[in-house]
Amino acid sequence: MASPILRRLTWPRLLQPLRQGQFALLWTGQTISRLGDGAYQAVLTWTVYAISGSAADAGYVLMAASIPQLVLLLAGGVIGDRFPRRSVILLSDTLSGLTIGAAAVLAAAGHLTVPALLILSAIFGTLSAFFLPAYGPLIPEIVPQDRLQAVNSLQAVTFSTTQIIGPSLGAALYALGRATAAFGFDALTFFVAAGASLALRIPGQPARMRNSDWADVREGWDYLRRTTWLWLSITLAGVYHVVSGALFLVLLPLVLRHLHLGVAYMGITSCVSSSWSVPIRWLVHAGYPASWWELRPHIP
Repeated sequence: MASPILRRLTWPRLLQPLRQGQFALLWTGQTISRLGDGAYQAVLTWTVYAISGSAADAGYVLMAASIPQLVLLLAGGVIGDRFPRRSVILLSDTLSGLTIGAAAVLAAAGHLTVPALLILSAIFGTLSAFFLPAYGPLIPEIVPQDRLQAVNSLQAVTFSTTQIIGPSLGAALYALGRATAAFGFDALTFFVAAGASLALRIPGQPARMRNSDWADVREGWDYLRRTTWLWLSITLAGVYHVVSGALFLVLLPLVLRHLHLGVAYMGITSCVSSSWSVPIRWLVHAGYPASWWELRPHIP
């Protein structure tokens, strides 16, 4: 339920969901965390190049995070169904903050190495595999059904915006304090997100039917195999992220360093490459007149 102060404010159409106090709390924490993630991702491979100068090492560090996230995603969904989702998110954010904080401490001490980044990236990817399946289903627990579409619109635009601001912020922090500053900032944002999750008050939910953990994983895998559009979408999304990651997170820093250009150009390039998505998502989700919604196909 929205607080009296939030109800009295005049909100732009896109920000209307923030009148829901519990969602506003969750959204604020996770938006700050996404800024930190953008900063971290922008300078991660730059840091690897500064340590070893190897493009292969940069790829290995990225794969160390991606593989456990992909492999454990179904298991993460089972955990999100077995335990309170707020608790899963809280634990994931807290442990992620400690993981990235450890990288910041190692960088400050001059002991950050590629093997250390491989281990920490694998831990970070594992935690993400449990966070992602818990976060999406948590929102309907705190937002009324008739406002979920507006919430999805706000989150889409917010994601694109943080993809612009985060890398630029990461480049600025790296220029000021190297990896220590950028990683330390990301760790701090995870703790802010964890604090916001801790403050959430989730209404009581009816008990969910429980099978064995393995039965749930098998059921999810069978459903994925039977649903062509779903596995095809996941495959295409995976290919896109692999290609874009190779271009922007591995190749781009390598080219910039070869040209003797600083990390600031990494931030600028990332910002420009993501800036198109904000107006597009705003237009698709919330930017055109209400009468235009009638043109959108109904999806049950």
